[in-house]
Amino acid sequence: AGFNVEILPAPLVNEIQTNVADVLYSNGRVPQTENGVAQLRSAVVAANDKLVNIGLIAPGTWTGASLLTLNTGDYLPTGYQVMSDSIASQSPTDRAARIAPPIYDCVKLGGAIQSVLISVNVNR
Repeated sequence: AGFNVEILPAPLVNEIQTNVADVLYSNGRVPQTENGVAQLRSAVVAANDKLVNIGLIAPGTWTGASLLTLNTGDYLPTGYQVMSDSIASQSPTDRAARIAPPIYDCVKLGGAIQSVLISVNVNR
């Protein structure tokens, strides 16, 4: 799988690659249909869900560029949206080469505390 983003956490890359490879391997073949692409998207969703559970992905407002059905300013209640181009929009070359349409995984990274100020007040 190819990844095209500015900042992508390694755990997300690993989960997506593992899940998608598992779908391709365990099924023997994934149909080149909307249902087949949905299987691949489901693998990406499962990877995202795992990272939501550990706080790497969190709900928030999408501030990136608009993409397919996701617009700048849309709220992502799960912290992500997984979309893909349709099989019908595939080029004949990609179809013949058995390449899946692009899958887009738009995620909001959860914030992380990296500094703490602790004030200890003592009085006698």
